[in-house]
Amino acid sequence: MSTNHEYLQQSATYGQIFSNNEDDERKAKTTLLANKIIDKEYTIAFAGHFSAGKSSTINALTGDDLLPSSPIPTSANIVKVHKADEDYAIIHRVDGSAVKFSGHGFSEGVKAYSKDGAEVSLVEIGHTESNLPEGITVMDTPGVDSTDDAHRLSTESSLHLADLVFYTMDYNHVQSEMNFRFTKELMRYNSNVYLIINQIDKHRDSELSFDEFKKSVEDSFKLWGVEPKGIFYTSLKQLDHPHNDFEKVKAIVDGSIEHREENFEQNIEQSLLKLKDEHMKYLQQQVDDLKENHSEILSESEWDQFEELNQDLKDAKKRLELVSGDEFYVNFEKERNELLSNAGLAPFETRELLKDHLEAKSPKFKVGLLFGAKKTAEEREKRRQKLNDNISGLAHTQIEIYMKSLMKSSLKQAGILTDERSLKIDNMDLTLPFDEVDEQLHVQEVITGETILNYAEQMKRAIHLVYKRKTDKWKQDMSVIAKKSGGEQSGPLVETIAVLQEKVDALKEMNKWQERMEWVDKEIANPSAPTRMGRDQLVREWEQPKKIETIDYVAKVEEQETTTEEVEEVVEEERQIVDSEKAIVHAQHIAESVEAIPGFAETASYLMTKADRLKGQEFTVALFGAFSAGKSSFSNALIGEKVLPVSPNPTTAAINRIRPVSETHVHNTADIHLKDVATMTEDVALSFGALGIDISSLEDAFNKTDAAMKQPLEDENLHIHKSFISAFQRGYPLYTPALGTTLTVEREEFTKFVAQEERSCFVDSIDFFYDCPLTRHGITLVDTPGADSINARHTDVAFEYIRNADAILFVTYYNHAFARADREFLIQLGRVKDAFELDKMFFIVNAIDLASNEEEGEEVKGFVAGELQKFGIRNPRVHGISSLEALEGKLTQQPNPLMVDFEEKFYSFLEHDLRAQVVQALEEETTKTIDRLASLIDRTIQNRSRKAERLEELATAEKAIKERFEKSASEILVKSTQDELSELHSR
Repeated sequence: MSTNHEYLQQSATYGQIFSNNEDDERKAKTTLLANKIIDKEYTIAFAGHFSAGKSSTINALTGDDLLPSSPIPTSANIVKVHKADEDYAIIHRVDGSAVKFSGHGFSEGVKAYSKDGAEVSLVEIGHTESNLPEGITVMDTPGVDSTDDAHRLSTESSLHLADLVFYTMDYNHVQSEMNFRFTKELMRYNSNVYLIINQIDKHRDSELSFDEFKKSVEDSFKLWGVEPKGIFYTSLKQLDHPHNDFEKVKAIVDGSIEHREENFEQNIEQSLLKLKDEHMKYLQQQVDDLKENHSEILSESEWDQFEELNQDLKDAKKRLELVSGDEFYVNFEKERNELLSNAGLAPFETRELLKDHLEAKSPKFKVGLLFGAKKTAEEREKRRQKLNDNISGLAHTQIEIYMKSLMKSSLKQAGILTDERSLKIDNMDLTLPFDEVDEQLHVQEVITGETILNYAEQMKRAIHLVYKRKTDKWKQDMSVIAKKSGGEQSGPLVETIAVLQEKVDALKEMNKWQERMEWVDKEIANPSAPTRMGRDQLVREWEQPKKIETIDYVAKVEEQETTTEEVEEVVEEERQIVDSEKAIVHAQHIAESVEAIPGFAETASYLMTKADRLKGQEFTVALFGAFSAGKSSFSNALIGEKVLPVSPNPTTAAINRIRPVSETHVHNTADIHLKDVATMTEDVALSFGALGIDISSLEDAFNKTDAAMKQPLEDENLHIHKSFISAFQRGYPLYTPALGTTLTVEREEFTKFVAQEERSCFVDSIDFFYDCPLTRHGITLVDTPGADSINARHTDVAFEYIRNADAILFVTYYNHAFARADREFLIQLGRVKDAFELDKMFFIVNAIDLASNEEEGEEVKGFVAGELQKFGIRNPRVHGISSLEALEGKLTQQPNPLMVDFEEKFYSFLEHDLRAQVVQALEEETTKTIDRLASLIDRTIQNRSRKAERLEELATAEKAIKERFEKSASEILVKSTQDELSELHSR
């Protein structure tokens, strides 16, 4: 058996297990792995951000423009390229069918189908003129940060098959948390990972040296435990760039054939390991989802109470059954008969006594000669009494005790057992009257062993009749009571049964998934017969040659639509503008009225702040977006001077407010507001605590920083805490003494507090005072940390400003316009801003100068607008800007047309719409506060009314409990204890 066949069988075993466990995703991945094994396909994969240059790099490696490239997502599915004897493209559809295109112009077909993620799962290209080595397949994948979940899943499902991976990033977007996470995960199962930093032609030595940039990249990945086989810096636009490593990348691809066999087998083993791990996570996720979906009906402790809840369900069903129609009567009759038939009433000793008694009852029975009649009578009575004592004792222990217990349990099951009824059962006379039994025993003249057995049966039937007679009236009476209570109980019981049934079903489902988790390892090690049969069937299916229809590709001529959609002019509804003075006074009055009420302090503060800013004509415009989208450079373009530091590394680590100057705050100065000791200690304790280290003070934390930095990490999320601790360690000696103060500094010092984390981690916020057209409008410009920065605090502080911002400038970067980070950020934004406010946002596509032509730039803006409309922003204001060109234009007195167009619209909005919007927002918040207070008052009134009723209910319950335990309960307990003791003594 060949090694490949062994791998194929092992893959089929996994595939069958995944199929049994309903894991279709892993089953599909196993099929892809099987195809790789059968075709002996050695694959080099390119992964990374969309628009990072993956497709362009593959085109450069193959020597032909085969794959589509664009600043918006293009590859919607996996595309494989390899050298072949003919030019062709095989389009694998989602439904499993495939078609092969050949002929002139097939590459245009490839580009068309590469974008069809809905219908096409894989595009396979064979190319005669490819520069790739024989036997090497290069794979392009959709961007890992695409907003399309199908794109992302397509990428993740294929990368585990790659023998070698190049993870590609855009120069401006290297230090994204997604990059660290994704590469960390990649390297768990594949050590053959290289990083490519593409588009290094964007680098500006004036911002930082290239060596410094390289070091920051390497240090950041190392901090996350990502140490790839190599990091390459490339440019496909500027091939003669002094730092371009593209030839090195090409050399690795060319030389990868050398260790192909060794890497191929290792990768298959790692792929199987990853598939198993993913499958176990899938099974665990089923359990977790089940618990989450049933959290409202099952408490945490109930997940371990299957037996108890299942018994409760049986009891509830039984109770409903007993109170329905004549079921109590029928059920008691049945269980009573079972009790009587199982009672041991004729053991050997009893039969001997019965024999003696029957002999004495015979007319021929005589004892002695002298005084014979008297002695005979005495002997008869003696034998009668012995039998009486014997069977009375048996009846008590075998029937009476159990009969009373059955009567109580029947009432309990029917839900009609009370203390009074329990006592009545205890006091019932269920002793056996011997005469009633004896009169049923008709004596024959000849008594044999066989006749004794018949007499014993007669005696048992007679005893049964006695106990039936004694309990028949009780059965009749209780049956009537049960039937009557059925009308009251049936409704609640049906509801109880439904809830219990749902709980039991959920627990059964959870047990099923947990059993499957335990089953996987056993089944992999020693497959059962059904799994072996399924495995062999899978292997046969995989090895079956696939039928592929071959046709010549003819490029489709896209018909221009003859009808154009009528673009309705959006007429914004006239809004009632509330007088600003009235709104301010109203808001202040409400704030003062509610600030002392528990839970309203924050709302009151918000209303006061908003009203004060409106009164003073102070408005806030906030900049949001992913880190390195160019927010700081765009701020500089707005201001007209390079005020904020710009870098491809995440710099804005604190909130920076660019504010109007005043008499007390002069131009080009800044107030650095440092955190107080308590806040800083809390922040530091949070990061140390995440690493499992407790600290009591800042000094204690500083002494433990080395230990914290050496702490091994299992969770990648914790690296952000190490980053913060490292910055704290560096800045501690200088800034700890100044905590709680405000430092007034000049511009040069201000930029250091903005960019350097060892300073900014001590900063609460910064006010930079600058005189320019923007600030003269009363505008404070807030530059926030990036939405996907590696520092969690960066993202958290940004959202503190969302609610207070009067207008928002949302900046996205041309090469990843509206990536996943933008989408997530906008979702958060929608939670604190209503649709009207979102419509008043401005969206900036920065670095529009990277567009190859005007048409491509418009395509990117259209893509962003379309994505925004999906989030309910009806009329997105999208502007393409080059911050670098815009700033250069202002500095050289040669205005940039794109910036001029934007500023005309933006300043018009500030002058005409902003105040009206702020007034309306204030009035709406005031109204919400009033409504919230009114709701609180209503609930309080209702609670007071309900309080009196509840006190009455509790008093009634207290009285009932006292009566029960003072009167009947002790008597019941005594009687039950006596019965237990009696039964123990009889054993």
